[in-house]
Amino acid sequence: MINEGAASQLLGFVNIKSTGAAACLAIVVASNKSFASMLNQFWTMSAPQSKPNHQIVGALCLGEYGKIVDLSKEAKIIQTVQGLFQSSEDNVRIAASICLGNVAIGNPDFFLDKVFNLVDQSKDAQKYLFLNTIREIIIHDCNCLQMYIGQLSDLLMKHSTQQDELIRSTVAESLGRLFAVYPTELCEAIDGGLKSGPALMKATLAKSVKYSGAKCQDQLMLKVISEGLVMLKAQQEPEVKKNALDGLTTVVHANWVVLKDMIGDVEAFAH
Repeated sequence: MINEGAASQLLGFVNIKSTGAAACLAIVVASNKSFASMLNQFWTMSAPQSKPNHQIVGALCLGEYGKIVDLSKEAKIIQTVQGLFQSSEDNVRIAASICLGNVAIGNPDFFLDKVFNLVDQSKDAQKYLFLNTIREIIIHDCNCLQMYIGQLSDLLMKHSTQQDELIRSTVAESLGRLFAVYPTELCEAIDGGLKSGPALMKATLAKSVKYSGAKCQDQLMLKVISEGLVMLKAQQEPEVKKNALDGLTTVVHANWVVLKDMIGDVEAFAH
């Protein structure tokens, strides 16, 4: 069993690019009451008066802890995360979005509605961060979203026309990863957007196929979406056509059988 000295040293290895150390510390703290002081340290490090690098470590550790221990009864968790979102440091804000995503996994019934509301109510400068929270949830535990697919689909489609490319890229990745797991539930919305949505929506949805084309096991649903991508050849907007071709390329390499009846159209699109 790890001792307190080793646990303190492990804090030095916690960072945004590698959260394994934070996950290990969370497990240790959650499974051993003698490490209660370290949990208090997570909270202290996440406080507004802490140094940015301490806030990053504290937020990441709190998030991993909240993933395995329900923090819905901890009144200060949302306030703490929102405080970190106000930081002038990009990495602190990103750590906060990761933290909130992990905490939401710990009790989706309590936290997801709050996350969805934060996305809708936030200004564009913060919208990316809350959407990144949703992306983190999708990456780490997509199954916890099963009861919220309709609501989440509406939210992501609504933000697929944002002018901010970073926001649209996050929406595209989120929709693509979701479609790979819930193709039947999302096919109609994505197909409709590809065929009749505004240009920015088409570009975003076409880009989403980069994240689903190699992972989706439902060939029928993927074929429907691929047909929508082929139709985008007639679009004038370069971003729409580029994203559509990138999506088709992903499908060709990973699920060629889906496109075998359209391969001539795909080749014509490429040239």
